[in-house]
Amino acid sequence: DLRELEETTGEIHRRIAVELRTLGEQGADQPDTSGMTARREVAKLAASLELAALTLAAYRIGTLITSERIDHHPAIVDSLMYAAPTLPALLQRIDQDRRLLTSLARDVSEHLDNEFTTPWGKSSVRGLLIEAGLEASVRCVIALQNHSLHFET
Repeated sequence: DLRELEETTGEIHRRIAVELRTLGEQGADQPDTSGMTARREVAKLAASLELAALTLAAYRIGTLITSERIDHHPAIVDSLMYAAPTLPALLQRIDQDRRLLTSLARDVSEHLDNEFTTPWGKSSVRGLLIEAGLEASVRCVIALQNHSLHFET
């Protein structure tokens, strides 16, 4: 249910915070073998959470966001990294985005399984929360853990 999604995503975000703090400011900017930095991974998550929140806000007022996903576009991710230049600021941003998404989901909780058009394709509110909130967060923490392992060896 909605409360379980919120709690689980919150736990994953706490794990993201631990991983980022372990890397530190300099470590978060070190690219791995694919050229991706930990800071960029978290900024991608923030962009996904923000797009999902905008999508739910639009749904709540009876409008649809039907454009393609722009949350991983380099310009968007770079802008988020610039807007949150320190790790604490970036972590605060994803926490605020998670809370915003959850708040909007509560507003439409009676419609959790209604399908509508989203930048992720046809989805329900529940599906959007799972894809953009939970699954994106899990992918982010796994990437951060792999990033940490890359620099331990």
